[in-house]
Amino acid sequence: MKKKHILILSYSHLHKDPRILRQIKAYIENYTITTIAYSKSGLENFYYTIYKEPHFSLKRKLRRVIEFFIFRDYKKYYFDDFKKTLINDHINNKYDLIIANDIQTLPLAIAISNSSKKVYFDAHEYHPEQFNNSLYWRIKDKPYVAFLCKNYIPLADYFTTVNESIAKAYFDYLNIKPKVINNAADFHQLKANQINPSNIRLIHHGAAVLGRNLERIIDVMKYLDDKYTLDIFLAGNKTYIKKLIEYSQGINNVSVLPPIDKDKIITVSNNYDIGIYILPPTNFNSKYALPNKVFEYMQARLALVVSPNPEMKNFVLNNGLGICSVDYTSKALASAIKGLSLDDVINFKNASNNKSMELSNENNFLKLKEIATFLLG
Repeated sequence: MKKKHILILSYSHLHKDPRILRQIKAYIENYTITTIAYSKSGLENFYYTIYKEPHFSLKRKLRRVIEFFIFRDYKKYYFDDFKKTLINDHINNKYDLIIANDIQTLPLAIAISNSSKKVYFDAHEYHPEQFNNSLYWRIKDKPYVAFLCKNYIPLADYFTTVNESIAKAYFDYLNIKPKVINNAADFHQLKANQINPSNIRLIHHGAAVLGRNLERIIDVMKYLDDKYTLDIFLAGNKTYIKKLIEYSQGINNVSVLPPIDKDKIITVSNNYDIGIYILPPTNFNSKYALPNKVFEYMQARLALVVSPNPEMKNFVLNNGLGICSVDYTSKALASAIKGLSLDDVINFKNASNNKSMELSNENNFLKLKEIATFLLG
């Protein structure tokens, strides 16, 4: 029997996007997969690019400025020439299910579906207040994003997001509550490594994003003695990474290192003892974040010490994986670490080991497969 066909849309580089890679892996065995994105994942059957820079045209730019700022004709602004081409190229393809990742792809998915294919919208984060800490975003983009959310989310056949706090926020905003599929990592068959009491190894890994104020993580080491070491593995903004390397000079036992290959993050992290993270609550999504790295720390069989963002705090404390600092300062996180006995760290590492299957992506794979079965009948 011919496989049913799933189209996955995303404005991201798929080989660097863990959440969408997990979608593809959940479906590739039983379905034909086409992706439209900035770059291919390497797993799909067919791939198309989602955006090409148009030739410079002052007339075109002026027209789009007028559409966006003067007439607030957001629908016309959204459906630019390249999106119209994509729709024309794909509207007659025999897709059975279209998955739209993030709000910017949803109107495109709805248009390609042409009311005859099912559309599954994975919102990832909370779009209506995504960058509310930026005055520029609130003035320029917030009304546009609100238009997309209010006009297109109700048209989706299925709707998911990353955690319960964000699901509740969407319900308050639209009276539609999405299901939750978190960012759990794949299960890894590992064991908790033994601790050297004279060299307790801390790790942080992730993207070098200015708004995350990663200097705070480096500053943690100012308050810890020499038995603790911290390795920070960063990808992304090279200028910011260079500044962080310079910032770390003179602070004992801190190394800012190149990024770990995504397929090796968990196995490399397994050599450490404590995974740490401070995420200042600068906007709604950072406040309620439950990011990939906390699941990766757990799969690496680490103890976790994190800032008190509500979703992270609930995840860590409810599962006995570690502790939270009392606030978002470096000193508070260091105090939390210093308060751990050797037995505490061992017990938290063992808890990560015990929870590694239960809190792995295996459950999300089942949920994703159930969604496709439900939508495709």
